[in-house]
Amino acid sequence: MVGPTKDDPFPDFSPMERHKLASYENGVWSSSSSIDIITQIDRWNKHRHTHQSPSDRTIPSTQTADFSKLYTMLSKNDINIAVEFWVRKIFASKPGGEWGIELKLNPETLRYNTSWVLLGNAPGPLTPADSTNPRNNGKTIVLTADEFLEELRFYLHHTYMWFNGKIVHQRDGIPMGTEFSVFLAQWVLSYYEYIFVNELVFHKLWDLLLQFQHVNRYIDDVFAIDCPDLHKYAYSSTVHILDDGNVLQGIYPPSLTLNKEHSIVNKTTGLATESIPMLDMHISYNWATDKLESRMFDKRQSPKLSLTPITKYSLADAMMSEHISINIMYSQCFRALSVCHHWQPFASACGSVLYELYMAGHSFHKLHARMCRFFRKHLPLYPGAPNIHVHNLVKDVFEHHRAHGSPLLDQRNLWCGFAQRVTPLSRVSWPTNPHVT
Repeated sequence: MVGPTKDDPFPDFSPMERHKLASYENGVWSSSSSIDIITQIDRWNKHRHTHQSPSDRTIPSTQTADFSKLYTMLSKNDINIAVEFWVRKIFASKPGGEWGIELKLNPETLRYNTSWVLLGNAPGPLTPADSTNPRNNGKTIVLTADEFLEELRFYLHHTYMWFNGKIVHQRDGIPMGTEFSVFLAQWVLSYYEYIFVNELVFHKLWDLLLQFQHVNRYIDDVFAIDCPDLHKYAYSSTVHILDDGNVLQGIYPPSLTLNKEHSIVNKTTGLATESIPMLDMHISYNWATDKLESRMFDKRQSPKLSLTPITKYSLADAMMSEHISINIMYSQCFRALSVCHHWQPFASACGSVLYELYMAGHSFHKLHARMCRFFRKHLPLYPGAPNIHVHNLVKDVFEHHRAHGSPLLDQRNLWCGFAQRVTPLSRVSWPTNPHVT
């Protein structure tokens, strides 16, 4: 048997096994947004065997889970190991020499823009902490892989907070409220998953790989389609003996707790009657089409958050330009179009956003015009549903909220500030022939 090399880490794989390996190459399940999960759902729907009759169809075991106390339970040693692994891997993938990350201060946003730069093109020695070095002039900093990791270690071991009148040093975990902590958690969990997937590849466990190919994780929220063994292999403390006598460990350390949350299958009836929330979506199974479908989900609809003072959109008299406020309508239409598989939930979401922005004091005419502009740029919005039908349903939803109120706003009028709004509500006038096509 030929040993593994850098160019061929699996030399004993057959052509068929190499073909399978190529299909799982991007199977690590970290997601950056709900769009990745929508893509996963569409991919699953596309490859679903739809030739079966309804009586022969099996319900997909779609489920969600989440990690509790993720940030406080992450080991700093594991964070160091995981981040160094990814940093070395990413830096080493850049061709043509040694690279660094250039951070250049944007004077308008006061944030650093990042880009790759060959260190041979970077001025000065590799000492960014030196104030006289042109590589660290207060506006531009260039970091090597070692320097980046040094900054990380400083961050991990110098976290302080004010608690009960005292300055407290956080020894375990990472602070939950900082922007960098989200990336650290993502990198560490991705490292555990990467090791597990590579073990499955090494042992040629193709059936398990097929299961875990349909798993997505957004930070601490996990979404899985047809992966009944997710919780069986959840923890590395669980050891599984394979048929060939080798050992396979689970994914995450036992210090992390992966909690089962929701399942499409009703526990009482065994039927796919449940609609499960995941991020800003509700996901359900359509028995007639044998497909998973999604629609918009507002977390304010959750009973746990029904009375939480959540302000979603700014008032018209707030310190925000009208252009930005009106463009919220356009961006929310785009978001709904990305999430909703059918035009009725899309129209309902647009009608609710239109009503909420209107109640915040924004011009109905300008909001409606911006929505119609979005409709015209996306022709057709949904195949088989003319844009005018979508517009008419938006109108019906909006007028229903005007007549009967919105459950998302009625309990929050005082908290959201609508009662203190200075700008009066604008006149509502629906055009006879809206320009949506």
